[in-house]
Amino acid sequence: MSETDTLIVFIDPPASDRSLIPERFAGCSYMLYPLPDLANLYLLSYLEKHGFQTEIVNAALDNLTDKQFLNRLAELKPKALILHSVILAKPADIEIIPKILSTIQAPILVHGPEPTRVPEEYLSSVGNAAYNERLLIFRGEPEKNILNYLQFGGKDGVSLFEGDQIVHHPHTFAPIPIEEIPHTFHFHPTVKRLSSQFLNAKFPKQPVAAMLVSRGCPFTCSYCVPNSVSFARELEYRNTHTNQKPKSVYAKAERVIDEFKTIKEAGYPSVMVMDDQFLASKTRTLNICEGIQSLGLQWGCLSRPDFLGDEEIVAALAKSGCISVDIGIETLSQHLLDLIDKRLDLRTFYEAVPLLQRYGVEPKINILFGASEEETEEDIIRTVDELIRLKVHHVMFAIATPFKGTPFYEQAKEKNILIDDSDAIDPFRKSMISYPHLSADRLRKLIRYAYRRFYLRPSQFFYRLKSYRSWTFLKNDARVVMNLFIHRQNRRGE
Repeated sequence: MSETDTLIVFIDPPASDRSLIPERFAGCSYMLYPLPDLANLYLLSYLEKHGFQTEIVNAALDNLTDKQFLNRLAELKPKALILHSVILAKPADIEIIPKILSTIQAPILVHGPEPTRVPEEYLSSVGNAAYNERLLIFRGEPEKNILNYLQFGGKDGVSLFEGDQIVHHPHTFAPIPIEEIPHTFHFHPTVKRLSSQFLNAKFPKQPVAAMLVSRGCPFTCSYCVPNSVSFARELEYRNTHTNQKPKSVYAKAERVIDEFKTIKEAGYPSVMVMDDQFLASKTRTLNICEGIQSLGLQWGCLSRPDFLGDEEIVAALAKSGCISVDIGIETLSQHLLDLIDKRLDLRTFYEAVPLLQRYGVEPKINILFGASEEETEEDIIRTVDELIRLKVHHVMFAIATPFKGTPFYEQAKEKNILIDDSDAIDPFRKSMISYPHLSADRLRKLIRYAYRRFYLRPSQFFYRLKSYRSWTFLKNDARVVMNLFIHRQNRRGE
C-alpha cells in the first residue's frame, strides 16, 4: 500500500481577510494569537495511531493564496481531506469546498460544531459536487466515526448525499476515553514548523503549546460556548436528548502528566491547558501538580473561581509552574450571575483573586456585557471599577453573543432582543443584541470604554512595558491592541 492510500491531509483554508482569521479551536472569535487547532490535532494523532500517514496544510498560518493552497493539495494526492469548521469559518469553507472537489479526487470529511448544527448548509451549498461521498459531514465527536469510515466505510454520525437526498445517519454517542487518544501531534514536523507562531502574551517563554485533556462541562450557563470539540458533541447529543448535555469525560492524572512530559520533550517551554474545567477534581489536580512540578514548564489553564478558593490547590498550582489562570466570571453582580444560571457564589471570586496573586499566579478575568436583560450601564461601570480596585492586570471584555445552539440564542429570539441573526459574530466589537435600556450601539461604546478605562492607565502601561521581553512581544501586543481598540465600523457593516 502506497503512502497515497493512507495519507490524510488536515486543512485550514485561506482567510479572505488576513486581519480576520477565524480562531477554530475556541470557535467563537477571530484570532488574536495563533492557537493550535486541537480539534484536528488530536484526531490526527488518533489516525496515526491506527496506521494512517498525515499532513497539515494551514493556509492561514502559511499565508497561502487560494491557488497555492489548491496546488499544494493536488501535489499531495491524499486519500482524504479533513476540515474542522466553525461558525466564523463557514463562509470561507463553503466557498472553497467546491474548488477543492474540482482539484482533487479525494473526499472531504468535515467536522466541528457548525457542521454538526447545520450539516445541510454545507451539503446543499455544494450541491451535486457533493454526490458519491465526495463531501461527508461528521457530526459530534469525530474520532471513532472518522476512523470507522476510513477503514470500513462506516457512516455512524455522518450526514451526506445518498443519491440526490441528504441522509443523516445516527450517532452512537459512545464517548471516547481520553486515554485512547495519543498526543503525538506535538512532535509532528508541520506542527513544529508552525509552532514559532504559537505566541501568548501571558507567558514569558515562547512558543506556547496547547492541550485538551477533558471533553464537556457539567455546568449550564445559558450563554456559554465551550471549546469546539465539547460544543460539537454537546450539539449532537441535544438533537436526541432534549435540553440535556452529554457526560463530561476527563483524562486520568497519569495521562495528563504524560502529555505534559511530551510537550516538554517536544521543546516547548510553556503550555496552555484548554479544558473548560481543568481543576474540577481536587485529588486529580493535586496528583497532576505533583507529577509535573519537576518539568520546569510554565503553564496556564481555565477555571471557575469556586475551584480556586482552596489554598492547598493554589499552592500546588504555583509550585508546579502554573503562572496564569483564566477565570470566566462575566459580571461582578451576584444578582446577574443568578439570572444567567452561572450557579456561582460571587464571594468565591473575591477569595480566589487575592489568593492567586499571593502565590504569584496571574488571574486573567473574562467579562461579558449584556448577558442578562437586567444588566445596566451602572452594573458594567461598577464591574470595571472593581477590577481596577482588585489590581488585576489581564481582563478580556466582550459583548454577550447569542451563539446559535445555546439557550441564550433561543432566549434572545423569544424576547426580541436579537437584532442580527447572521453568522457574522464578533464579541469584541459587535453586538448582536439590543435592549431597550442598553442598545447595541451603547454596548459597543461600553466595550471601548472598558478597554480604555482599564488598559490606558499609567500603572497598566508601565506593567505592560516591564513585561515585554522582546520586540516580538511588543509587536504582537500592539497588533492585539489595534484589533481591540479600533472600531472598524465600515468593515463590520455596523
